[in-house]
Amino acid sequence: MRKPLRPLAGLTAALLALSLAGCGPAGRTGTSHSPAGTASDAAPAGGDLTLITNGNDKGLYTNIYQSDGTGGGRSLRCWVDYAAATRTVLCAKPNCTHDSDFCTAWINPEASETDYLLGDKLLCAGYGMDGMTLTLRSSDGSDPKALYTTADEVVPRLTDGSWLYFEQQTMDDEGGSTNALYRLPLAGGEAQRLFDLPYQSGSDAGILGCTGREIVLYTFQWGDDPMPEQTDGMSQEDYDAALAAWEDSQQGSHRVYTKNVDTGEERELTSWTSQIGSAGSTVAMVEGTLYLLPDQSLGELTVIDPADGKTATTPVAWPFELGAEEIYTVTIRGMVGGRLIADVTTLEGDDRRAAIDPADGTAAELKLNYLSNGHVRGIRMLGQGGGAVLVCYEQRMEDAVSVGSDGMTFVGTDVSERWAMIDDADFLSDTPAYRDVQTA
Repeated sequence: MRKPLRPLAGLTAALLALSLAGCGPAGRTGTSHSPAGTASDAAPAGGDLTLITNGNDKGLYTNIYQSDGTGGGRSLRCWVDYAAATRTVLCAKPNCTHDSDFCTAWINPEASETDYLLGDKLLCAGYGMDGMTLTLRSSDGSDPKALYTTADEVVPRLTDGSWLYFEQQTMDDEGGSTNALYRLPLAGGEAQRLFDLPYQSGSDAGILGCTGREIVLYTFQWGDDPMPEQTDGMSQEDYDAALAAWEDSQQGSHRVYTKNVDTGEERELTSWTSQIGSAGSTVAMVEGTLYLLPDQSLGELTVIDPADGKTATTPVAWPFELGAEEIYTVTIRGMVGGRLIADVTTLEGDDRRAAIDPADGTAAELKLNYLSNGHVRGIRMLGQGGGAVLVCYEQRMEDAVSVGSDGMTFVGTDVSERWAMIDDADFLSDTPAYRDVQTA
């Protein structure tokens, strides 16, 4: 059976596996306009780079949506505390109605927002009709200061304690776009453009992590032969044969390497090729180490130290058997209690999950799961710290009726989830000892 064409193994899942640490004082803030400058005229280097995400080992920032029952609602900033298993709206004002910028938790309904932990600050990336604004706030959401505004798409990525590093995708007059890495001084000032990035924003390629002053990148490129077209007089059988031959001829070139943010110097870590429909390998950087597993098959684990490039390969004693024709993709989710968590998704859409010891390749199957759209999913890992994992272990979809401003009635779907903390040992032993996250 020919496998269906599909996107490469998602980088989003890989990024969820990354360490949730952040660092760097915020200090005085300023605004920037048209980014200018290059790596060659950069200020003196800061400290080691650190990925920024939405949390750390204490908790994470998240947004919740509260319906008003009339077809509208509001989004609010929250902090999830791992130790207390609570989700707290970031507003301490008495009797606050959470419906204007008077409230430190309120998010303007005309914009969407993604929140990051930047040292001891909250970095808000707001996406509006006119572009984007990066706003730095105190950890409780107060004292907002605009750092950067642009009409382009911006994604914050790293910090070194003195600079914020972000991707910015800029459209050109011909409808194309260029994605580049910039850095912005946290003490205030203009952003500097460092270098182009060889992928588009939202691609499965991207920044996996960092080591010292280097970012670790995964990129790929497919053959550019055009897909055959079914011409007049061509039978379906002949077209299917031509399409199969084209698929077999299209190889992808995949590369993992480092790039110094100050000099632009590159250092190769690994590379491989694959046939169309598969990435060949799934790759993630977890707790400072690179891990690779074969995509669409159960194979060996490759471990790479990005600092010196040293590589080791370990056979994996997979705890289940699946034929290659059954496997859709393999995804690395993260590390729990020293075990690498890998999900194997079948063509039917269900998950099988393994916890792998990187030292010797021994593995155990994990069976804590829930149903999502009729498919079995391993409990979703959202964050971790303090010897516990924040997970989603239940998802419900219910019909929701709302009334628009014109009086029209709309029937939609409300999705509700249950989040909980579970200790690492319980996660690895399939013990559903969940501590539900309560909204404070």
